[in-house]
Amino acid sequence: MSTLLDPALIEKICLREFLFFIRRNRRYLVTFIAIYLYSLFAWRRTRLLRASHCLAQHIDDVLDGDREVDMPPLTYVDELLCQIETGDYDLNSPISVLACFVFNEADARSNVNKNIRAEFLHLFRTLRVDRQRLEARLPLPKEQLDEQHRRTFIHSINISLMITDSRLRASDVPEMVGALSWVSPMRDLREDLQRGLINIPFEVVKQAHHEGASSLDYDDLIRTMTLQNWIRQEFQRGQMSLNAVPARLRMLWPKRGTLEIWAFYTEIKRYSARYARNHRNILENNSDD
Repeated sequence: MSTLLDPALIEKICLREFLFFIRRNRRYLVTFIAIYLYSLFAWRRTRLLRASHCLAQHIDDVLDGDREVDMPPLTYVDELLCQIETGDYDLNSPISVLACFVFNEADARSNVNKNIRAEFLHLFRTLRVDRQRLEARLPLPKEQLDEQHRRTFIHSINISLMITDSRLRASDVPEMVGALSWVSPMRDLREDLQRGLINIPFEVVKQAHHEGASSLDYDDLIRTMTLQNWIRQEFQRGQMSLNAVPARLRMLWPKRGTLEIWAFYTEIKRYSARYARNHRNILENNSDD
């Protein structure tokens, strides 16, 4: 069916989605530029990259509450998943059109060792768990929370590598999984807490409340030594993973996909430097944020 979809329509939907992402947060402008520069020399071949990124980010935004839809977020995503699984798409909906293109194109590229469809569905169901966590407003034990983040980025990296025709997988670059598992929840920690998504382990929240925190508000929790210690530990963990990426990529070079992973690495490295500057007091073991 994807061959029946107008390529210009797919590109129009992608541009509309990117415009929304960029208006919400300027950091998506960097992503937009990177993806479109990468696409210039193989425009038709990289359409799946553009479309799949927009579809995944759209679903993530809906589940996070950053994108308003005309039904509960879980219902919206479940209906879209039903369309994907049955192949019965609502072609009057731009996002359904995008999903139709992505999954039919993914199926055309897939084989036994390269099942892009399965990775997409695993990712969307993992993101769905985050919405359930948000609605419950309950923290997870550290082991479960770490596993949730790890699954998210294993599937995300696998999809990116598959779409760019790389034979590499997330298992080849576990350090990148570790780095992304640090940067994503920490970057949005305050905003996630405001909306009800608690990316702080249950054990840390419990101890912070013993120290006097009376809510799940970031400004309340950050006054406790428990949360500050946890932030330092997570930063150190993220740095260890990040610092190990170059050596791993040298081992993998010149396999296809190493340049794409290097692009992720350089962006996270820049963010890490900004994070260290903005949280210097905490990272240097002072009590003030």
